[in-house]
Amino acid sequence: MALHGGFLPFGGTFLMFSEYARNALRMSALMKQRVIYVFTHDSIGLGEDGPTHQPVEQTATLRYDPTWKCASVRHRFEIRVAWAGRPLERKDGA
Repeated sequence: MALHGGFLPFGGTFLMFSEYARNALRMSALMKQRVIYVFTHDSIGLGEDGPTHQPVEQTATLRYDPTWKCASVRHRFEIRVAWAGRPLERKDGA
């Protein structure tokens, strides 16, 4: 959808599952596609589903790639700062 144009694709899931989407995330970043990914439940304190759903190093590995803009928000003021960069208005996708 991003390659076709006319849409601003976005996706959201638990942060732990970013591991499964790593190649797609990397490819969209390298191609400078305008895509928004929202990952939730990034706390190690969460874990009704056990240790397999507790992200430990996922945020750090997402920040390794210089083409990604990664914000870890935990409070309403941090959310404002994260969206202040105007991700919806960006055209370059980086």
